[in-house]
Amino acid sequence: MIFFDFYSNINILFYIRRRLRISTRSVVFLPCFAHQINLCVGEIFKESTDYKTTADHGLKLATYFRNSNNKYFIAQLKDLQYEIYKKHITPIVPGETRWNSIYTMCVSLLKTQKALQVSMF
Repeated sequence: MIFFDFYSNINILFYIRRRLRISTRSVVFLPCFAHQINLCVGEIFKESTDYKTTADHGLKLATYFRNSNNKYFIAQLKDLQYEIYKKHITPIVPGETRWNSIYTMCVSLLKTQKALQVSMF
């Protein structure tokens, strides 16, 4: 099985893929399923203002608790997390090119939801 870095040289990739499809007709070439799902979810977030707003709020929250200028509040959250969960949970800030990064951000915030709710009031 051959894997290619899709971002290094896309023209070469398409050329090789086309040549392989012509030379090996018995093999079915499918696009990357994970990439297709990621594109679909991205379109849903673009079209739904509710999802977009929620993701934006989550991003602001995760970014706030990852910013070193907010050391006092980060320490407060860590103390609450340890009190509630007996462990520290770091909010994940999504990267632009990382698949599932919005998902991992949401999961990290949900894992510490109780501590975040206590710290807000």
